Amino acid sequence: MLRKLWLSIGTIIAGVAFTIAVVNWITHPDTWKSNAQKEVENLAIKEKEEQAKKQKEKEEKEFWDNWSTEQKDIKGN
Repeated sequence: MLRKLWLSIGTIIAGVAFTIAVVNWITHPDTWKSNAQKEVENLAIKEKEEQAKKQKEKEEKEFWDNWSTEQKDIKGN
């Protein structure tokens, strides 16, 4: 009888601990990532930002080049 009681109590404690671990993993998934994974994700984010910045600069340069060409055409005619 006492043995079954302790078995039940142990099962309950294990279930609660597992539930807490799962809830923690769902609410804070970054805590389970290694530093290398976090660093790779940060580098990927920086790379995307740099590409977006280069694309924006390219579009702005293209716009101003077209604008200056149009101004020359207007003055020339």
